[in-house]
Amino acid sequence: MVPLYPINTNNGDLEPLVPILPDDSKLTGFQITGWTLNGVNAPTSGSNGSLTQNGLTANYTAPNQLPNPNPVAVSVYLNANNYLGGISTFIINSSINVREDGYYLTLNVNGSSYTFYEWGFNGQVPPDPNDQWLVNAGYTDGSIGITASEVVNGSFGEVWFVIDYSNPNVGNKLLHGSNDNGEDGVSLSLTSLAGQYEIDYTERHMSNQVCDYVNKSGLFYVNLSQFDLTSHIAEGSFHGSIYYDSPLNQDNCETSEEITVSGDFYLYLAF
Repeated sequence: MVPLYPINTNNGDLEPLVPILPDDSKLTGFQITGWTLNGVNAPTSGSNGSLTQNGLTANYTAPNQLPNPNPVAVSVYLNANNYLGGISTFIINSSINVREDGYYLTLNVNGSSYTFYEWGFNGQVPPDPNDQWLVNAGYTDGSIGITASEVVNGSFGEVWFVIDYSNPNVGNKLLHGSNDNGEDGVSLSLTSLAGQYEIDYTERHMSNQVCDYVNKSGLFYVNLSQFDLTSHIAEGSFHGSIYYDSPLNQDNCETSEEITVSGDFYLYLAF
């Protein structure tokens, strides 16, 4: 904020504003004081990968298996001389998303993580053909459809997850369910959870012994970092809230049960 000086009591005019110097003119003599990987000082090596400093740069090497949490955080710590005197300290962070070799989708829900693969591309074959963690992705009529499921002996198993949304583009997009006058959809089913979770839900509360309700659509985002119809590649992440509206919620005038899910994907779009 530019400082305002007191009004001159002789003429009642505002004093001229004091110009503020650009940030880069206030600091000199930047020095790197250290690097960290997920808060651990470099050099370090473990299940999150390895990080070694090399002069003014650092080298990160991914682990043989996906780290948890993923992405990992690489940070560089800087000191600089402030023209007003003293030392200013800065931390610059970068997130590195480690992905499997090939096409995949990861799903995180209720503290559990599931990984599904788009078998059949890049020479990938499931290690157990009788128990496949399978994801398929397609693009048609301006919409992306992603279906991830466990397939046991040719039939759907316990887990399935679906994202279907229109007008995909690189960047962050808020999905709109039917309760929000949209056509986007998110569905999740796990046997460890009761019922099927959806992006649409019902908000309820009692008023004068009457159950008032409003139908809403949850906040769910898909962030595409790559969307190329020439190479058929869709890469990105997702996070948000989905809901299950049980008969108990309805009988007790309760809002639909909410859970949060997140994940990332690197998929081949069939069309």
